[in-house]
Amino acid sequence: MAAVTPEPPHAVVGGQAPPFELPDAQSQVRRLEDYRGHWLLLVFHRHLGCLPCRRHLLDLKDSERIFQDLDVQIVVVSFMGGPVADAWVREMGFDWPVVIDETRTLYAACGMFLGTRWNVWGPRTCWAYIKELFRGRTPRASALANDIYQLGGDVLVDPSGIVRLLHRGSGPADRPSIGTLLTVRRSGAPR
Repeated sequence: MAAVTPEPPHAVVGGQAPPFELPDAQSQVRRLEDYRGHWLLLVFHRHLGCLPCRRHLLDLKDSERIFQDLDVQIVVVSFMGGPVADAWVREMGFDWPVVIDETRTLYAACGMFLGTRWNVWGPRTCWAYIKELFRGRTPRASALANDIYQLGGDVLVDPSGIVRLLHRGSGPADRPSIGTLLTVRRSGAPR
């Protein structure tokens, strides 16, 4: 009988955040340890053409000053790199690092896996896309050429490296609200 290799442990609320060492879009290596002493919000992006994911990032950007005042560093995690990612970072216009996890090791460590067709194309997702299309946003064809089934989420880590919020999205439109993120940060309690 062949030995079964156990899966790596997944992040859990109240447990240590999984360590990472990943290049950002400018090839600077970023590590979990770089953020010790600060709150860290890891925003796992599905793919760069995901309109509901873009909406979440724009909402975060609208509240950026509040997050700064609360000492929350924001890092976007993407599995897409190269010219498409570079163009996306310039277009989005935020100063947060975008780390590239091409092997999806950090995605897996945080429990961000692939969704089903229903997760990705269900009614909630269709409605989120319709709202974004009416706002004049359209997905880029080059970004859609990648894995649309990767699910995203948000992980809020306290200054000592403990996970305080772990939101694994069940589909593109499933993200924690800005209010939820701020409530958890202000309370410091796990959620």
